[in-house]
Formats: sequence, C-alpha cells, structure tokens
Amino acid sequence: MAVTHVTATRNAISDAVLVAVGNSGQLTGRSSGDAEIFTCTLPTTSGTVGATDLTFGTFSDDTNATGGTVAHLRIENSGGTEIFRFVPGDITISSTVIAASDTVQCSSLVYQPPA
Repeated sequence: MAVTHVTATRNAISDAVLVAVGNSGQLTGRSSGDAEIFTCTLPTTSGTVGATDLTFGTFSDDTNATGGTVAHLRIENSGGTEIFRFVPGDITISSTVIAASDTVQCSSLVYQPPA
C-alpha cells in the first residue's frame, strides 16, 4: 500500500517531532551495540518548522568524543529519550569511524516527514 501525506499532515508531523525533541535536544552517534560515540547538543530552541520540513538549530560540537564506529544516529530529547533514528547513509558524514577525543560537528540537519 502506498501512502502519501498532504502538506498539512507533513507540517503536523514536523511540529510533533519538534515538540517531542523539546528544548536542548541532542544528536548522538551510536555503535551497533547502541553505545554512545558522540553527542552534539542543540540550542534551547531546537528548530523551526517550514514548508513540511523541520530545520534543526545549530548543534554544539562534541569536543571530546568517546570514539567508535557509528552504526546509527539518534535525535533525542535532553533526557536522552530517542525521538527518531537514521543511518549514516541518510546524511553526509565525513567518516563513520570516530577516534576517542575527536571533535565532532554537525553543520546542519533537516528532518522531512514522508510525502
């Protein structure tokens, strides 16, 4: 079954994701065993919803990563509760291998609910 969402529904999904992330959410890189490799935090206002998309604010760098191989990434609320996840192939990432004490940056991230 093919499902499509109208623009108003996509906006509502993006709004709901933003509410779930709340203030000071975070992007974490995780190993295949779900161990945290790095955490980049979001500002107090985590993002803005535009025409169907949620554009996250500027992430703070993790200047002392734990290190490991990134199997998936998660957007979490400030308490560490997972809101959604994705794999490195879904975004542009310089390397999935992060050395201990590396600095990890995220220059931008846009969430698009399914059309």
